[in-house]
Amino acid sequence: MNKSRISGFSLMELCIVLALVALVSVWTFAGYSKWYEQHQLEAFKLRLVNALKLAQALSLTQHEALIVCGAKAGICTSNWQGNLVVMTQNRKLVRDLGPVPATLSINYSAFYAKNQLLIQDRGLLVNNGTLTLSVTGKERVKMTLSKQGVIKAL
Repeated sequence: MNKSRISGFSLMELCIVLALVALVSVWTFAGYSKWYEQHQLEAFKLRLVNALKLAQALSLTQHEALIVCGAKAGICTSNWQGNLVVMTQNRKLVRDLGPVPATLSINYSAFYAKNQLLIQDRGLLVNNGTLTLSVTGKERVKMTLSKQGVIKAL
């Protein structure tokens, strides 16, 4: 008698392959999310440095003290949430530089004015300070700011 044989994969073989594919995708996603967080942090760090340089240049050309902070409705927030803005001391908006990512927390420590950077009309910061950028509670980047406007990543 002629018996025809059907060939294919067994259910066990398919389950093993699916388990391996799931394991590899989870491993890849974990690496991707860490890379994305780091990329988001670096991009915001550059935006923040550009905002400081812009505020320094504008304060020199306009002969006016300026503030850099995270603001909602024209008021600097204590945790730098909202939009990154450059404004005058009278709260007149000079430049809106877009939103601060929700996963990012910023802490500015200085002698005073912890929720804003004040730049004098000569382009100099009022005092030295440290900006700390954290993603999901983990401190990632520290930058020191000198009165002369020099920004140094630690």
